[in-house]
Amino acid sequence: MASLSPILNNLDAEDLAVKLFAILRLQELTGSEAVPEKLRAAADKETDPALKLYLNWLAYPENTSNDVKPAELAKMLNDPRADWPRILRLLLQASRQTAPQIIAVLRQASLDSLPGNLLPVLVGFYNRFGDSQDVTLLESWCSNTNPAVTILAVEGLSRIQPDRLRNFLFPLLTSESAGIRSRAIRLLYRWHPEEALRQLISMLESDVIDERRAALANAIFLPYDLIKQDLIRFIIRESEPALLVQAGQLLIINPDLDVAKAVAAVAAASPPEKIPVLKGILDQQCEFLARIKLINEAHEAYASRLLSEASETADLQRLASLNAAIRAGQLQNETDLRQAESLLKLKFSLNLPPQSLLPVVESLALLDPAFLQPHLPELLQISDFAIQIAALSAMAKTSPVMAEKVLEQYLCSASPQRRKTGIKVLSRLDPAFARPLLLRTLAQENERELLDQIELQLREPLPRAALIQLCRQARLTDECSERQNLLNRLCQAAGMTAQEATDTGETCDFSQEAIMLGRAEKSVAGAPQTVTTKTSTSESLADARQRTRFIEQYQSLPAFAKIHQIIEAIGNCRLASEESKELLQSETGELQRFALQCSLVAIEQQSRRSFSPAQTLKHNLSRPVPEWIEIAACLAQMTPEAARLTAPMLQQLRWPSWPETVLPFMLRFIGLTTKPAFSASATRFLRHTRPEIRCAAISCLHAINPGDLAESLPSLAAEKDPEVAALARRTARELKAQPLMNGAAANIGKGIQKFAASLQQLSTVSQAALASIMVLALSIFLLANQPVTDFSTAAAESPAAGSNSQTGGNTAVIHRFEHWRQPAEVGQERVIFGRIEENFSDSLLVQSPALNMPVLIRHDHGVLPLKKNQHFNGLVKIDNVNASRIESTLLPTVESKR
Repeated sequence: MASLSPILNNLDAEDLAVKLFAILRLQELTGSEAVPEKLRAAADKETDPALKLYLNWLAYPENTSNDVKPAELAKMLNDPRADWPRILRLLLQASRQTAPQIIAVLRQASLDSLPGNLLPVLVGFYNRFGDSQDVTLLESWCSNTNPAVTILAVEGLSRIQPDRLRNFLFPLLTSESAGIRSRAIRLLYRWHPEEALRQLISMLESDVIDERRAALANAIFLPYDLIKQDLIRFIIRESEPALLVQAGQLLIINPDLDVAKAVAAVAAASPPEKIPVLKGILDQQCEFLARIKLINEAHEAYASRLLSEASETADLQRLASLNAAIRAGQLQNETDLRQAESLLKLKFSLNLPPQSLLPVVESLALLDPAFLQPHLPELLQISDFAIQIAALSAMAKTSPVMAEKVLEQYLCSASPQRRKTGIKVLSRLDPAFARPLLLRTLAQENERELLDQIELQLREPLPRAALIQLCRQARLTDECSERQNLLNRLCQAAGMTAQEATDTGETCDFSQEAIMLGRAEKSVAGAPQTVTTKTSTSESLADARQRTRFIEQYQSLPAFAKIHQIIEAIGNCRLASEESKELLQSETGELQRFALQCSLVAIEQQSRRSFSPAQTLKHNLSRPVPEWIEIAACLAQMTPEAARLTAPMLQQLRWPSWPETVLPFMLRFIGLTTKPAFSASATRFLRHTRPEIRCAAISCLHAINPGDLAESLPSLAAEKDPEVAALARRTARELKAQPLMNGAAANIGKGIQKFAASLQQLSTVSQAALASIMVLALSIFLLANQPVTDFSTAAAESPAAGSNSQTGGNTAVIHRFEHWRQPAEVGQERVIFGRIEENFSDSLLVQSPALNMPVLIRHDHGVLPLKKNQHFNGLVKIDNVNASRIESTLLPTVESKR
């Protein structure tokens, strides 16, 4: 049953289609096997009636009754009070022998009384046993709003007449359901394989976990040779154990010696918490290799040898990294890596001069990148690009997804030196991880030196799909003869021409850009529109007072702030036409008047019932002479999600040449996308003649690529225009206070949001208990961050209260925490807190500041999702106390005992 674990994990997905696809796979694979307890637990907690019926049928096969007779079924269907749960359960247990008679009865019966939430079970029956007579019915279900109904209808049509699904591809690919989109990508491969691969890879790299789940669920149906490099990249980036196992299954069932070596290399360079999962994948890969006689030795020995070789290679790289530290006098001729690591950690300080700091950071980036993680924001602020390269290399090992986002800011920068830095970092990383970033950089690079550096990293011929995408992207950027020559060489090495690659990509009607735009149209069209209605005199007076406040506030603002206020009011649907008309009477500024006129257009647009800003924007930009005021109004109404989906379409346009009046709207839109790809174009506007546009460019770059602002902020802060200077100074202060927008604080914020969402699912009693535990943990955390010597120092420095100084105020402070400092005793149950020194598969080693010694905490939970140097606290039972350390066992909390 271990082989079913990736499918069972998908029962935890939020996307209904993803869960249903997992159920269908279980229905195919389990047969008469015993069903794991997790399946029964999933049945108990499922809230969707149709899925609950499916899960109960799979989880409790012993409740299955005898095959139903057609006459009995017809009688049940004709009953005005039809017992639909019973009828549908009978349909679930239909077999190939009984299905023809049952489906004949269903075709004659009236199904109008079937509750809509149970419709998926009926569609599932047609999916399994329907034939060409049911195509029209299945087609009608392909447009159903319930994702479960849609996915089952698609499965049925793909079995009976798959060509009929081509008409449904666009709505399926633009569905809100990740499960439906991934199934549609599988269909798309039938007609456009390169585009299907591109969209599947995009889902694999999504920030949304259900999108990654869905992509893996359907990746198994695509040719393995075309996706194996992307799967290796996935396991480098992924941190969720369940998804690592799911991706690992695809690698395991497709035995490949080179891929097994690649997994071993990834395991050798991964954080400790990922290594056990990757080792498990490697062991099973080697087992399959042994079964088909691709290796002659025992699979356990072969897996161990691959890991040893990968570790030895990594150790040689670590030893080589010490050379610079030895030359700089930071180390002696050290050959013991652990000793060298300890010495370098002692010498590390952000106050070191760059020439002394660089060799330390270079070495630690390979020896223990997790040690550098808390210091990465400060290291990336240092102007020395060599230190930034080392810091980014460390980040790529500890947080690959975060490193990729930061690297994109370098690779898309307007500064050639920053792009060069990003390219050098890519040369240090796993080729499977670095290649997609390298190709995106190549598509827009014009500097000959940087093109040469990129070519040096592209040693192997590129896959066909990657070349097609590369040539398409390059064609949308400014012409560059050096880049075109490089593209020709890459195409020649792959056995095709650049023109062939470009033409192949243009024949697809379902390009990723078109699909993303379609999703944007749906996402915005479904957004609630604010309609202002006057229902009473008091409400009219309140509206009048609010309008007066808005007008007074607007008139007190400087030039760019006025435009910003109007754009935000348009986006939030909180601007009335009376306000705009009144302000237009007194406003004289060209850009400000245009913004106010846009607000009137936006109010009119929002009154339309089926208005979609993304759709209107697309149609307007396709005109020979666009209506710029409509374009600006649409840009102002985009949500962040719609902006990110619409961005690829606008990247293809020469938007910097648009009218000046539209530029503040476009720059604000770009800021919403958070895409560094716009950086080079946006940076030009820092030198624009209009101060309002310079302000808009500062705000835009602050959102998408703050590193590109660093050189320009001092001169902008010294400008004569007071609004530009004030905005530049404020931005500089914010960047200094928060040097890396995607740093640890952002991660903590996301973690809190995720935790809060999980908390909402608990009962009130559980929430109250958890809140009490959190209060206690916070108290312990605050104590743990106090140096041990603080109390004694404070006591020594405090004035004596009299001859008996032991009664002083500071002694009372010490007394409050004496409980935590009591010596540990065997058999005692107590809370242990402190810094994690090691995270083993069956235990933690924690340095306790209260006990002033290491504590070994045993448990049976596997490798916990904790990192070295992270804070830990938990209830333990003391097993043994000796002079060097304390040994204990982790006790379950009250919540887990229930």
